[in-house]
Amino acid sequence: MATENLFGPVGDRPITVNEQPVHDAIRMVRTFIHGSDAQNTLDDYAGDIAPSGVLQWAEEPSRKPFTNGNAVMHRNWPYSINISGEEENLGEDLGVMPLPYAVSEDEAEYPGTGGTTAALGGWHNAINPNSNNQEAAAKVLQAMMSEEFKLALFEELGFLPPEPELLDTDRAQEVPIMGRYLDSVRVAGEDAMPRPVTVAWPQESQRIAQQVNRAFAQGGNPEQAMSQLEQQLQQIEQSA
Repeated sequence: MATENLFGPVGDRPITVNEQPVHDAIRMVRTFIHGSDAQNTLDDYAGDIAPSGVLQWAEEPSRKPFTNGNAVMHRNWPYSINISGEEENLGEDLGVMPLPYAVSEDEAEYPGTGGTTAALGGWHNAINPNSNNQEAAAKVLQAMMSEEFKLALFEELGFLPPEPELLDTDRAQEVPIMGRYLDSVRVAGEDAMPRPVTVAWPQESQRIAQQVNRAFAQGGNPEQAMSQLEQQLQQIEQSA
């Protein structure tokens, strides 16, 4: 899916999950987990570098082995930098880089894809129209929009500020842990892609997670899983 389709129109978007680049991406991950001798894997990538348990792991179960020194690398949200970079953990031995990629932006088939593209994360905040404390809630939201609040989150929790220019401030550069990795986190933030924002996305994201995880598992078949996913997404798009 290209960036131009992230917000619709639902029911009139190309469904691209059952294409060769997607199949190859799944084969690459299968190689990481099962080794290049397994079915539906690739010969040009290192195999057996990830345990099969990653198929059940979420953020914290994947972070802890790395932070404890039992894994050489892992992928996570920026908050994990703040934890792993503490002196009692990995300290200044921690290295941080944007996501590696196999296809550059110029080589990618769809606009907005290719290169070091990561998912944009975050939370929404809103005021309940039925609240009896709307004025106080509005003041909280106003405070959260301040530079002071955003830089405090960056310092305390490792959350990237939504304005990239804040990473150029003296305060950001002086943050004890996150400040060491500003170049890398800036690239990650600037190249992040938001998830689709449509009425269909909650259903679609669940089906995508199920079928991709199924394709990654032992004995998984990328073409078969993505063919089924394609049909499921078509049904969701048409009925939304």
